[in-house]
Amino acid sequence: MVSSHAWLRERALPAVRQMPEALREGWRRHGLSGPNWAGNALRAVTYGGAILLAGSLLLASLPPILSDTSTRAVVNAPVVLVTAPIDGELDKLLAEPGDPVAHGEVMARIRNDRLDRSTLIGLENQTHGTRISLQGLRERIEVLSNWLESLDRTIDIQRDFALRVANEVEREARAKAASAAATLAEMSTLVARQRRLLEAGVVSREVLQIALLRERAAQEDLLAAQAALARREAERRSIELGSYAGETQGALGSLIERRRDASLELARLRVDEAQLTNNLNALSGQTWTEAARLARLLDAEVPAPSNGHVLRAFASPGQRISAGDTIAGTVECRSAFVVGIFSVRQAHRLAVGARVVLEAEGWSEARFGHVRQVLPRTTDRVDTGYAVPFPPMERREMYVLIDIEPGSPLRTVHDTRGRPSVPCDIGRWVSVEIQGGFVSGLASAALRMSRQGLAMLFGQARGASGS
Repeated sequence: MVSSHAWLRERALPAVRQMPEALREGWRRHGLSGPNWAGNALRAVTYGGAILLAGSLLLASLPPILSDTSTRAVVNAPVVLVTAPIDGELDKLLAEPGDPVAHGEVMARIRNDRLDRSTLIGLENQTHGTRISLQGLRERIEVLSNWLESLDRTIDIQRDFALRVANEVEREARAKAASAAATLAEMSTLVARQRRLLEAGVVSREVLQIALLRERAAQEDLLAAQAALARREAERRSIELGSYAGETQGALGSLIERRRDASLELARLRVDEAQLTNNLNALSGQTWTEAARLARLLDAEVPAPSNGHVLRAFASPGQRISAGDTIAGTVECRSAFVVGIFSVRQAHRLAVGARVVLEAEGWSEARFGHVRQVLPRTTDRVDTGYAVPFPPMERREMYVLIDIEPGSPLRTVHDTRGRPSVPCDIGRWVSVEIQGGFVSGLASAALRMSRQGLAMLFGQARGASGS
């Protein structure tokens, strides 16, 4: 290892000697000239840088009562978890950390080949059996309906025939009644004539008695004919009314009874048909619902819940996951904020809306923000809603949530392959300065000067060592 004196002699002194003549002349005017002016100048630069660095560290380590700047601050954002809607195996992950996603864009696909199909098979069997039973019942209904139609035609034919017969019989009975009435009238005339002849002494009383007996017989015949006529009229009226109560209408009445029984059976079968139809519709609906449920559980696409960027992936393709498991987390860069830790003594200067200055290593310029909220403490449950946990704090400290003002865009960190890995500077440590603070301004200036001095010093040293 080369000693410090050897390094000064071999590397640093030649580098100082190569400085511009104007710069060396300025150093001579300030008392740095002499035989060993180059070594004195190098020592002065080294001591100056050390003093600046020590001063900046001292200012940064002052008690919180004097500090207007917090270096314990980190860029954060609310995280939106993307969860699996079904059990299964993660087939594809279409978005990687750092990739932008739009609302509804498919981020992952899940397949599940281990589904229990016993319920669907049972419903399909019940549906098939009910459909067969309904088909058989409808065939019975069709046969019975056709038989009833044929029976109605037979009944109509026999009813018309019976009505014609009843009309003929009634007409015959009416003729017999009329004949009996004529015979009675003739016998009554004969009785009156025999009575006159008996009074005139032409005939004997026995002849009158015979005429009276014939008259009474004619009266009985008329009553019988009238009764037969009334019976035939009643039979005709019963046929017209559909009661079929006559002596010769037994066969027709039997057909009517059979038709009535068949009509009741057909009505019962139609009730059974309606019940089976309702059962079939219900089973078909349940089968469709179960099939759709299995289809959803078999293959599912996981959409992005909102516009944003993928922060990190919690599962990888081929991994077995359950419904509700987290697949990835997304953040919206426009919702990014800074959470910093300040002493409670600074609460009066950190009211909501107070303006602050934000700086970080890697940022080309300072950015501005304003206080959104002040939290006395937080919990693990609250931390789970953000991209990174809140920094730990000590007693008599508080969290300050700061919104980054528009016009201060955050960049995306890229990995070694040039692909985005952490969107919008999530997790980057920053320093937060209360705008207008004297001590913080002095500390920031000291830090910047020390950084510039050390960078110049080390750059010259590297250039000297390279030459």
